[in-house]
Amino acid sequence: TALVWDKANDALEFADNAAITFGSSADSSIVHDGSNFTLTNVTGEIRIRPKVGEEGIIAKADGAVELYFNGVKKGETTADGWSVTGLLTASGNIQINNDTSQIRLGASQDLRLYHNGSGSYIEDVGTGNLHIRAADNVSIQSYNGGEDMAKFIENGAVELYHNNVKTFQTDANGASIFGPEGGDALIFLQADEGDDNADIWRIKADTSGNFKISNLSTGSFVDGLTLNGSNNATFAGTVSDSKGEIRSIPKSAKTANYTLVAADGGKCITMS
Repeated sequence: TALVWDKANDALEFADNAAITFGSSADSSIVHDGSNFTLTNVTGEIRIRPKVGEEGIIAKADGAVELYFNGVKKGETTADGWSVTGLLTASGNIQINNDTSQIRLGASQDLRLYHNGSGSYIEDVGTGNLHIRAADNVSIQSYNGGEDMAKFIENGAVELYHNNVKTFQTDANGASIFGPEGGDALIFLQADEGDDNADIWRIKADTSGNFKISNLSTGSFVDGLTLNGSNNATFAGTVSDSKGEIRSIPKSAKTANYTLVAADGGKCITMS
């Protein structure tokens, strides 16, 4: 009794595993095995049409499952996963649960976003430039603390931060270096990759209003030139020009009737 009539529900009932078959060779069948409903087609495709002549779903043997909207294909399975034609809209998160997959954009998949297990990357592996744009300003912040790291202000400054304190800013005429509240402003210059102390120089505006240029050749910074707020200069070493040390004027004793020569420039000539 694979087929019975249920008078109470006014329905024709099939027993579990009883199949309805279609086609001269029983190519298609519908069956319920007690747990699952199965539609099987042996020859050709399975097509579901919302109306005559308009495709809704097509399932191909050993091939794609295609989904249609108003008769136009919008998505299909592929050997690699899923392909969408048009806009993909999600009401929740889009999540990739492994460290080997990437989000790839562009006809040649030039732009890639991924996490490799150690770090996160935005890469442009093709030709051209990588542009980051915003309607107003662009800000880079730390995730956990929300600290500012860099700001790019439309029609304004580029700002760089250290430990959430602004230390660098561009302006219309150049750039500014900032020290923290109560701290000095410092610029370090390192020649030859800074591989020895003599290559390292420091420019400092200190909290006392002094401007200093220092070198690390002794193992600690020694101020070579200090300008105070009154623009008075102090030099730690000698001050020289092409004639020699400016502070020390050499004396040259001559006899009477001496005629000056070019080599006497920068000297004090005395006569007996």
